[in-house]
Amino acid sequence: MSKNIRLAKRVIATHTFTGEEFEAYHKAEKWVKDLGYSVGNMCGEEPTALMHGNYEWIAKWKNLTTEERNSVHGVIEGDKRKGPVTVMLFEL
Repeated sequence: MSKNIRLAKRVIATHTFTGEEFEAYHKAEKWVKDLGYSVGNMCGEEPTALMHGNYEWIAKWKNLTTEERNSVHGVIEGDKRKGPVTVMLFEL
C-alpha cells in the first residue's frame, strides 16, 4: 500500500499492469470490472477505491471518510498516467 493509506485488510489478490498514457490504468479498470467490481473516481496520486458489485458512484479517495475507506473492497494504486498500476483486492 502507498504511504497515504493504511488499511487493516487481508489482501486476497494483486495484479500489476503496465502501459503508457493511462493504458495501465484502463487495463486495470477493465480487469476489475470483468471480475464484478465497480471503480471509484480517479483522484490524482491517491488510490482509486473499488467495491464489489454494482455501485453507481464511488467518490474520489480524498472525499471518502475513514469509515468509507475502511469499507472498500480493493484499490488501484500507482502512476495512473504513466504506469505501472497495481490492483489490490481485499477479503470481503
